[in-house]
Amino acid sequence: RYDGDVDKYINENIKSIPKKNYLIIDDKTALDFLDLHPEPEYFYTENEIKELLTTGSLEQLEDALNFAPQGVIDIIKDMGVKIELPDTRKRKMIFEKTGFSIDNAIMVNEILSENNNSDNTDTDKPQRKAEAIQPKATGRKATPITTQNKYNIVE
Repeated sequence: RYDGDVDKYINENIKSIPKKNYLIIDDKTALDFLDLHPEPEYFYTENEIKELLTTGSLEQLEDALNFAPQGVIDIIKDMGVKIELPDTRKRKMIFEKTGFSIDNAIMVNEILSENNNSDNTDTDKPQRKAEAIQPKATGRKATPITTQNKYNIVE
């Protein structure tokens, strides 16, 4: 039963679950209070992850995949697909550590975007399959009134 003391509640009810895998806390004093001492990868932002994937070393990526919480690893995978990670060694490492294939995800995205593009052009402009029926002569008895002057105006 929760009585208002977060630390007491966590210690009594969630002893077997590592707190640092489920909480993302930026406040260092709060982390100290909860007796959490996460690895540096815990604090990675999206910009730092992008830099890690584009210019970081293979060893730095391996450390991130080994020590980062699951949320950071998910961002690494998403960012790798979004920027179409050019380094095949890093793609292979991500696959070996997580089982997620960046190659396959990029390929699926390309197929989906091609399907979306072809679907849009087909549905926007339907193609005619037969000639339109021409209306028959209406049998007018007189010509319609014209609004132009029949006379030349002289000033």
